[in-house]
Amino acid sequence: IKNGVNVSLSTTGIAGPSGGSAAKPVGTVCFGFRVNGITYTKTQFFNGNRQEIRKKSTDFALNALYLLLSDDFDAFNAL
Repeated sequence: IKNGVNVSLSTTGIAGPSGGSAAKPVGTVCFGFRVNGITYTKTQFFNGNRQEIRKKSTDFALNALYLLLSDDFDAFNAL
């Protein structure tokens, strides 16, 4: 990672109300984390309207990052 950054987080997904498909329905959100040179990924499926999906995605991302920074890999893997 450039510029001395040890942590990064990325998200992409379909918050709706349109844009979903059978393969990737509205509420599908993919997360990427990189902590101290190790990459982790998760895909989650959230219900709700656009605002609710965005809120749930943000909550999930920050909680998952907290678990990784706390070295709680069992809890992260259970998400």
